[in-house]
Amino acid sequence: MLSARHLRFALAAATAQLPGSLNTLFDDISARSPSARVVVMGYPEFYDLARSSGCIGLSTTKRTALDGGADVLDSVIQAATAGHPGFVYADVKAAFGGHEICDSASWLHSVDWFNLTDSYHPTASGQSGAYYPVFSAAA
Repeated sequence: MLSARHLRFALAAATAQLPGSLNTLFDDISARSPSARVVVMGYPEFYDLARSSGCIGLSTTKRTALDGGADVLDSVIQAATAGHPGFVYADVKAAFGGHEICDSASWLHSVDWFNLTDSYHPTASGQSGAYYPVFSAAA
């Protein structure tokens, strides 16, 4: 289960290790395709915290922590992207507005204990209604 200790560990790894990994990846892409335009997609906020109290599952505190984690990832990804010519960061938060978990028409899969790989990933509607338009505009 999500604990404060797990969250601190994940955030520390995101800020300490992820920038170097992204820079290596982006350098490799640039070396193999120097004229490519690369769109690097961000993360949505997973939960509509304004509706959290009426939503079953995780506590509002844990939902807030997960949204904060997505914000940290986005800032690290955006910073890494900015240092590479031909790379552009695409923010999807606004596109998912009104479609987070706890909204009536969520475009994200909630936690699925029987299929964890789907948890927090976009539904087909999230792909077509948020990620694709943001990607197309940035490309």
